[in-house]
Parts: sequence; C-alpha cells; structure tokens
Amino acid sequence: MLKSIRILIVEDSDDDTELLLRELRKGGFDPVHQRVETMQDMQAALQASTWDIIISDYSMPHFDGIGALKLAKSLEFDLPFIIVSANIGEEIAVMAMKAGAHDYIMKGNLARLVPAIERELKEAKLRHSHRESEKQMQQLSSAVEQTADAVTITDAEGNIEYVNAAFSDITGFSKQEAIGQSCSMLKSGRHNAAFYAGLWQSLTEGHTFQDIFINRRKDGNIYYEEKSITPLKDEKGKVTHFISTGKDITEQMATRQRLHHLSSHDGLTDLPNRSLFIDRLSQAISRARWNGRVVAVLFIDLDRFKNINETLGFEYGDSVLQAVASRLTQNVRDGDTVARLGDDEFAILLEDIYQKEDIPVVVEKIIKSLSQIHIFDEHELFVTTAMGISLYPSDGDDAQTLIQNADVAIHHAKESGSNNYRFYESKMNTQSLYRLNMESSLGKALEREEFFLLYQPQINLKSGQIIGFEALLRWQHPELGTVSPVEFIPLLEETGMINQVGRWVLRTACQACRTWNEMGLHDIKVSVNMSPVQFDNDNISHIVADALSETWLEAKYLEIELTESTIMRSPQKTISVLDELNAMGVTLAIDDFGTGYSSLSYLQKFPIDVLKIDRFFVKDVSKNNGGASIVNAIISMAHSLKMSVVAEGVEDNEQLAFLQEHDCEMVQGFLFSKPVPHEAAMQLLKAGVIEVEKIRHAGGS
Repeated sequence: MLKSIRILIVEDSDDDTELLLRELRKGGFDPVHQRVETMQDMQAALQASTWDIIISDYSMPHFDGIGALKLAKSLEFDLPFIIVSANIGEEIAVMAMKAGAHDYIMKGNLARLVPAIERELKEAKLRHSHRESEKQMQQLSSAVEQTADAVTITDAEGNIEYVNAAFSDITGFSKQEAIGQSCSMLKSGRHNAAFYAGLWQSLTEGHTFQDIFINRRKDGNIYYEEKSITPLKDEKGKVTHFISTGKDITEQMATRQRLHHLSSHDGLTDLPNRSLFIDRLSQAISRARWNGRVVAVLFIDLDRFKNINETLGFEYGDSVLQAVASRLTQNVRDGDTVARLGDDEFAILLEDIYQKEDIPVVVEKIIKSLSQIHIFDEHELFVTTAMGISLYPSDGDDAQTLIQNADVAIHHAKESGSNNYRFYESKMNTQSLYRLNMESSLGKALEREEFFLLYQPQINLKSGQIIGFEALLRWQHPELGTVSPVEFIPLLEETGMINQVGRWVLRTACQACRTWNEMGLHDIKVSVNMSPVQFDNDNISHIVADALSETWLEAKYLEIELTESTIMRSPQKTISVLDELNAMGVTLAIDDFGTGYSSLSYLQKFPIDVLKIDRFFVKDVSKNNGGASIVNAIISMAHSLKMSVVAEGVEDNEQLAFLQEHDCEMVQGFLFSKPVPHEAAMQLLKAGVIEVEKIRHAGGS
C-alpha cells in the first residue's frame, strides 16, 4: 500500500519534477505535490496548505535553493528541506547544510531520494514529539507552580527537593528555607507515632496516603492541611521520590468544629443537647456493663417557667435557664453530664454510682441549690423543680428506655408538688400492654387500608412557587382514631414492618407525584422519609427503582430524606448506597439536620443535594438562645458545599423574615399549609404562586 505524502517542490522544470515523482512512486509513496518556481508562489503555497517536506532545486532563473530555505525559516515552517540539483559542488553543499538544509542529492543519483525522505520524515516526527513533550513539561511546570495547592517533592527519605509558591504562601517557609530540609519541619506534635507509622507503611508499600494533617507554620501557628502523598517509582518499581499535594483547610475545619459544637450543644447554656446526652448515656451503659456500677438518669423540669417568659419576657427567662445550668453543673462531679433537652427541661447523667441509696444525697443538693433566690436586676425569682429518676440496670438496659422511664417518673413527681423527685417504678407504666395491642393492630393496618398519606408543600422563597411536597404517613386506627407517627413508627421499625409499609409509602407518593406532573404542573417533587431500618436493607436501591418503574415517575421528581443518624451508622456503606441512588437521578436530602451527633467531615463525601433544618432550631431563630446562630451556620455551610436548604416548621412571620434574610431557598410549615390529603394538594398546586411577602407582612394570618 502506497504511503501518502504532501511535497512542495521548488523547481523550474516539469520534466525534473516528473522524475522526482516517479522515483517517489517507485519507492512506495503516493505523492500529493505542488510545483513552484518563484518566492511569491512558494510563500503562497506554504501559507495555503500543509506540507510534509520541501524538495528544492538549487539553481533556477528566478530563485535558488538557499533563498527557498531562508524563506521557509523566516515563515517559521520547520519542515524537512532537501536540495536536489544537477550541478552542485561540495562547497555549495556545505553552505546549504550550514543554512539548514537536511540533505542534498544530485539529480543523477535519485536512488538516494527515497531513503533520505524516509529518514527526514522520521527525524521530523521525533523533533515534533520532543517539542510537544517540552511544551507539555513547560505547561505542567507552570501549572504546578501556579496551582493554589501546596506541592512538595521529596526524596525517598523525606528530604525536600522542590516546593511551589503555594507551599511558601501556606507554610511561611521560602523555597530556599525548605529545600534540603526534612518534611518533618512542619510537624506540630498533634499526631501520635501510630499516625506516622501508618503513613510510612502505606507509602513504602507503594500506596497513596490521604488524610488531614495538623501542621505548624513558620510563625508557630497551627494549620490544617488536606494532603495526598504519592510514591514515585523508577522503572524497576523502586520508590525514589514522594510527591504531596495539600490544601489549607484551616478555615473550613474551624467552621466544622464550630458547627459540630453547635449541633451537639444548646446555644443558650452551652450544655450538651439531647443527641449528645443520649450518646454519652449509651457509652455510660456500656461501661457499667463491664464494671457492674449503677447509672442514673435524672430528668429535671422547672415549675411554671412559662410564667416567667410571659410576665418578664424571654430575656429574663433565658437568664434563669443560664443560671439553672450553672448551678446544676456546680453540683455534680466532673465526670457527670448536665444537658438541656428542651425549653425548661434538663437532664443529668450520673455515672459510676455504687448503690441507689447514694443518689438522694445528690438530688437533694441539686434541689436546694436551685431553690435559692435568683436575682436578675430588681427581680427576685424562686425556681422550683420536679425530678424523675431511672436507673441502669434495674429500669432499663438502653438509653431510650432509661430516658422514657425517667420521663414517666417526672410526671409522678409533679403530682406530688414542687421540689419533689420520684424514682421510676414498673407499676407507673402500662406501656407493655399498650405496645402489644398496637403491634397487633399495626400488623393488620396495611391490609385494612388504615394508612394514608398527607402532603405538606415546600415553597421556593424567591418565586413563591410550590416546588414539591413532603409525604407524611398517618394511621387511622378504627378505635383510637388518628394515631401520632411518634407512637406507631418506632413500633414499625422495631418489628420490621416498616419495610413493607415503607414500600407502600414510596409507591403511593410516587403515584401522587406523577398525577401532579401529568396535570401540567411540571417539576413538582415528592419527598419521602426513609427509616434507618429501610436504609439498612441491602436491596434499597432496587426498591426505589421498582417504585419509580411501577409508577412511571421520572427519578428527578423523587427526593429521599434520611436523618443524620441514619447516614452515619455505616459511612462507607452509606456512600455506596447514596451513589447508587444519585446515579438514578434521585435527589438526596438530610432530614432534621442539626439534631444528629455526626462526624461532619463525612458530609462533603456524601452526594447530598439538600439539608433540611430541624424545626427545633427554626422555632428559636427569633429568641436569644442560639437558634439563630445554628440556623445561620447551617445555611452558610450548606451553600459552601453547593447544597440547597429547606427550613422545616416555619410557623410565624419572624421566622420567615429571618430565613429570607439569610438566603434560605425553601421552607415548609403551618405558616403556609398544614399537611393535606392528595386532593387538597392538587388544589394548592392549581392555585399557583403563594404570595410569601403578603403572608410575611400579614403576620402569618
């Protein structure tokens, strides 16, 4: 098969040109050519077409080979250039080669032409490849030098051989100060020996090491660096160098730590909140199983606290809560936990108790301390309390049971008057029988069609459009009437019935959403809460896919809501499942965000689209108890991670104004609509835009 070649021939003779072409064809080439014999024609040909090689006669009436060569170079055409001439002496040949010709051939010896062309084409290809490699290296070098990430190259012992400008900007060490030093110059002492042992083991085995490093700058300040270190190997597979790239994430870590603290602590008193209290209680139970000690849970409720808020205002109420928190903390040991669970509800976790009889001493000390006069400005306030106490192991062997039983006990303490406490007793609670009856009824509820869904609209704050609905499960018991989800959903989860009921909810909600979109009301989503029990099902992705397939609903219209605790139970498995759902096109949301006690470092690793702020924080944005700070922090963090935000439980115009001011995109709550049946949801959609500003200025009326 002939090889194609494009040749520009500088020649005044057609016959000589034909001789050249014949020789090329004989040598296996299929030449495409153009013959020129003046400087102007050659310049035009070079600029009009692409050529592989130039063959030029040396002597012509209007032009010569040296002139052709100079013209090609002046126009920056780096092409193989061969002079073919009938009369060329050695002196002229040397001059031509010095001028840049790649070869010269006598017309009487054209047998050299094809080998010369093949050689020059090969060398031209190598020159081009070399230039491209140099260009790429220059680009790479420039990119490395200009990137915002710190880049460091060390030898196999960790001695620095190269750093870029970003390294100097981040660490404060100049290139001259860093090169030749050990990379340990950045050590802060915050990592233990095991951390570095794991690092070097991974690297010497040829694996990339990734982690967050706590390093120290030249000025002594600590900084956080998200770093990847990769071993570089020679042709024999031996590690010769290491290259690390790092990003300064000090500000992000500070934000995460602040948000983590806010999410696990009460904003007003800085005490642990419910989620952190439960976590510590669970840990205390685990320790008590091992050491055989007693764990006590004390629930504390302030009497008539509502009167203080209504009479003196929230400012005084907040001061009372802070004072109570301080006195409670002062009257327990360092290892015990004081938490604020709600408005005027506190809890204390007492660990390592030898016997039940030791507890009343602590309780009476607390009651006495709280009963002392509280003075705020000119006001003298007396605070009385009721306390309910449950014990591990006698009253329960898990955190939830102990909390429930302490709550039961506090109601009996209130019946006995102010400043009283009661230990939990089994006769206080008839929940066991009630539970059995509820389980039996739940087992038949789906078959009897007693479950139904209500839909609460989600509003785009900028447009006022309803952009979707959250599907909420309800149960119409034939004897008890409508049963609260708080009562029956935990039972569904504990018994495993949530899997079957969850499939029904998913399918029913998808069918409703398809109906809305078929009405011409396009881009309406439905959000479905997924229980942790459902999420643990290995087939959950298939279950979601089946629901979409059976209802012919596009995946983009379905949003799956998961709580923080659900996604953090097994982060690696969570990432895998969420990736599968995300690949389908399903929107993913974290529900009740801010109430979980999770590792926020995972948040950016999950393919989450939406954060839903828990109503507990939303209801307090207008009060001076830290709710506004938490909500603002959550919105800022979500936006920095390219997530949208939905605020739940919006009930008044002050909350609405705060959320608008802080760029919350979506809201839902009784201010706009309570949860409604499917038909009523359709009517809301037909009504069109909800006039957010009118609602706000009308005070939600």
